[in-house]
Amino acid sequence: MDSDGQSRRQVRDRDRISSLPDDLLHDILVRLRSTPAAARTSLLSRRWRHVWTQLPEIVLDELAADSVDAALAANMAPTLSRLAISEPSTPVGAGRFLECARVAAWLRVASQRLAGKLSVDLPEGGVRVEEELVLPPMERVTEIWFWAENILRPPPAGSSFPALRSVDITDARMEARDMEECFGSSRCPRLQALSLRRVSLVTMSDVSIRSETLERLFFNGRNVSRLEVVAPRLELLRAPKILGSRDFLVPGRVVAPRLADVAWYGTYDPRHHQFVGAGRHLRKRLVVQIPMAALMQRFDTVDELSLRLAIPDGVRGYESFLEATHRLAKCDAIQVFLDTRKHAYAPSVLHVLRKSTGLRKLVVPLPPMTLGSKSYPCWSPCPCCCPESYKNDNFALDSLQEVVIMDFRGLPHHVEFLTLFLGCNAAVLRNVTINMSADAPVVSEEIFQKIRSFAPPNVHVAFSVSSRHTL
Repeated sequence: MDSDGQSRRQVRDRDRISSLPDDLLHDILVRLRSTPAAARTSLLSRRWRHVWTQLPEIVLDELAADSVDAALAANMAPTLSRLAISEPSTPVGAGRFLECARVAAWLRVASQRLAGKLSVDLPEGGVRVEEELVLPPMERVTEIWFWAENILRPPPAGSSFPALRSVDITDARMEARDMEECFGSSRCPRLQALSLRRVSLVTMSDVSIRSETLERLFFNGRNVSRLEVVAPRLELLRAPKILGSRDFLVPGRVVAPRLADVAWYGTYDPRHHQFVGAGRHLRKRLVVQIPMAALMQRFDTVDELSLRLAIPDGVRGYESFLEATHRLAKCDAIQVFLDTRKHAYAPSVLHVLRKSTGLRKLVVPLPPMTLGSKSYPCWSPCPCCCPESYKNDNFALDSLQEVVIMDFRGLPHHVEFLTLFLGCNAAVLRNVTINMSADAPVVSEEIFQKIRSFAPPNVHVAFSVSSRHTL
């Protein structure tokens, strides 16, 4: 073959991708996850000039408002499956604000053409928080992820979100009646997941969320005087502390007979917090912090218990930890994450294990730092450092079958805990997996051998580098 023929063949081979049908080219460009990157392919040749304008997804990340306007105007796809817009961060006080009218125009694109997920991230300090943003009707939108500080208003009366299944709103402000109306069954007849993160009511008010379809709820707000949730299908509830409150969750009433998975961060008071219809047994998980004794009485049996406890400093602080964990819910699996601060770590975990009954699986994420250990006790009169606290032969883990230790770094309190734990009476335990973080420092073989030497002959201890492990 002569050189000219070979060159023509090379050109054809290099351009085979351009001969693909538009649908395949669209699929390739969508995988870039960036509309500006897809638009740059228009420079390749005349064939590519308008391919990007037909993409079913528009992803505009950290793009100035003028560029967002241009990209939306250029896209000619009749139906979009995804619309994602995020504005560049603006320093607070910079004086450059994004007008709500402009954002409203972007939302109208979603209203008219989107049949999928909408994501809008407006920068802190980049919008006028006193301006109102009215959500347009969105008949085909299935997910909304919205991060902005504006006041949000629902669509005009009679409009709804018939296809909407998931809503996640952060930092916005709303009137209580608008919140109730916007996420109720009449407006969102298919809503399954609702997350309201740091959402503030314009004025201190009671709020009631009523949904026949809601299955998962994350609620964290400000200016809420009382929260009521009526959701017969609700299974998962996340209730962080109300913003501005030190440790108390807003009074509330949750009517959820299917409730199975609860994370409760703050004080539970049965006089102010009511679970109506829910049994004493949670089929999935209970996540708690100190104080928690009253909640353990409300839900006394749970398949998976996750303890995320920060033990206060001082003798009284440790005594409050002992009191809070005096009675734990009966569980099959437990995850113990303790921030012991200046208290001894190993005795604190052993105390939790003494109070656990029927335990089959144990997961312990080890803290990166702690000042308390047998070598460096916190205070001489503190219960955490008394000899009795270090005893591992005064209780039995008769049902324990599986143990996973996370984030091992070979630190003194890590080794101390493992050597004590492996000496516990766990008759049916056969395997202990100790996972190290990928960024952990090199641990000497001597430490590995020391830990293995404390394990009974019938228990296999395996070290590995792994990702996070959950129950």
